[in-house]
Amino acid sequence: MRRSDLVQMHVLSPESQDALSAWRCFGPLTHRSMKGIVQATELPPNFGWATLANADLLFMHRPFRPNHYMVMRWAKRLHLPVWVDWDDWLLEVPEGNNAHRTYILPENREAIKSIALEADVITVSTRYLRELISQEFKIDLRKIVVVPNAWDERFLPPPPEEPNPLVGGLHWRGTNSHVRDLELFKDQVLKLKVNYWHGYKPFWAKGELIPLADWLGYTENLVAMRPATVFVALEDSPFNRAKSNCAWIEATCAGAVTVAPQWDEWSHCYRYRESLSRTTKCANRSTKSRRRIFQESRNAVHDLNIAAVNQERVRILYDLVRI
Repeated sequence: MRRSDLVQMHVLSPESQDALSAWRCFGPLTHRSMKGIVQATELPPNFGWATLANADLLFMHRPFRPNHYMVMRWAKRLHLPVWVDWDDWLLEVPEGNNAHRTYILPENREAIKSIALEADVITVSTRYLRELISQEFKIDLRKIVVVPNAWDERFLPPPPEEPNPLVGGLHWRGTNSHVRDLELFKDQVLKLKVNYWHGYKPFWAKGELIPLADWLGYTENLVAMRPATVFVALEDSPFNRAKSNCAWIEATCAGAVTVAPQWDEWSHCYRYRESLSRTTKCANRSTKSRRRIFQESRNAVHDLNIAAVNQERVRILYDLVRI
């Protein structure tokens, strides 16, 4: 295959239309920076080996089921390279998360292990997740590549020059998968005036619930509301430490400052070690530090754009198909 040839990639994704796909799968793979390089095609329902054989490689987004492993085995039989992408530490999903019941099943855990061991390359969103996968499955770190989540101008506008006015209020975004996180921070959250909850609102909380639309509707709505501050409440656990900073990218593009844990993944934010409420109150004041932190955040998001990050995906792609 010559470098000028269009690489035919078949994609297996549990949900091709959700936010995870926008960040890690069909979002980056269909960006203009990949045009003329790769054609990403979702595998249709009830496909067989003949469909798979038509590709140059198989991309597996967030695989975890035995039937996902079966597709990998088909690809291997057909001498296709297999690229696996994970953005969560699926072996330690907290009990408060609805997905815990799925990922605790022995057959799914065994499938994840087999897929990890047999993949030609694994891409992940954070360094912490890279270390966890390597240690758990005894995989050489050279096989696991960090490809961070990045700002995509099709979904989010460039961050504004200045942070939004405080009148935009305090926002939280997420789903009921964060029930446990919010319960742990309940006393501190109750000290805050949370204006809007995007996607999920605890029964004990005040503020307005904004129903979670599809990915395009959610991002459009968040930007239009011009939030002042977005806070991220996360329990200190391997699962949460492995998470990427999507909330920070979204908030920055919407013109908000972010309050997040004092972990490596969350730089350019107001960061709390213990007191979420005190740190959030500091962020919600009109100060020079608020403007400075937003400017740092804005510059970092600009640098972390999808076209730049996709250069690493192109390198991986060409290595796999041996161009």
